[in-house]
Amino acid sequence: MTSPTSTARRESLKEELRNRDFFKWAVRNAPGRRVRWGNLRRREPFSETFGWDRGTPIDRVYIEQFLAGHRDDIDGRVLEVKDARYTERFGAGNAITSTVVDVDADNPEADIVADLCEPECLPAEAFDCFIFVQTLQLLTDPFTAIDNAWKSLAPGGVMLITVPTVSRSSRWGSDFWRWTPDGLKIFLAARMPGANIEVEGYGSLVTCVAFLLGLATKELNADELGARDNAFTLLASARVQKPAIAS
Repeated sequence: MTSPTSTARRESLKEELRNRDFFKWAVRNAPGRRVRWGNLRRREPFSETFGWDRGTPIDRVYIEQFLAGHRDDIDGRVLEVKDARYTERFGAGNAITSTVVDVDADNPEADIVADLCEPECLPAEAFDCFIFVQTLQLLTDPFTAIDNAWKSLAPGGVMLITVPTVSRSSRWGSDFWRWTPDGLKIFLAARMPGANIEVEGYGSLVTCVAFLLGLATKELNADELGARDNAFTLLASARVQKPAIAS
């Protein structure tokens, strides 16, 4: 038979253990507690190329999700910057006439050599879709560039835009601008009267941190890549449709 003394001792021990566990929890979660940085306390990222040398960069997953969701828009006369990789990947099977624009005259894929910051550099109402991804932040005058892009769309045409919200700056080229999703919508609405504009944000705290460190997609799990937090957007996208001419 268990004595009252033994029972009291057991209860006292249980209480002590509960208090000890609570103390450990409180210490771990106390405000200002020192973070264990491990190999994250570093002056240089794990990759100098946005994660390309480790796999697929995290922002590319979001770009591809966005374009895959609007593949029906990638049809007809399609304009893309620098090369036609996304036209070919996401417009496959459609009746497409592909055109590439680049400022570099040495680019063998460029059908139009033009500086998008120069007014009237694109033919007017010539394209049904403009895939305009990860470019605006590199242009000294994104206002003129957007005006040019807007004018180049045929009535009813669609522009598919992505811009970084959080990103390192390139060491090898110019990099001037960042937009939040709300800021992107305001920017586009001011330059595109009558446009139908749909804006989305992609990313979370963990993907922003991972991208800045140069980690690749394979180093995060599906739940981490799929999470979205409006306070921590890595990428902003916009689908912009030009009004059709009234019949």
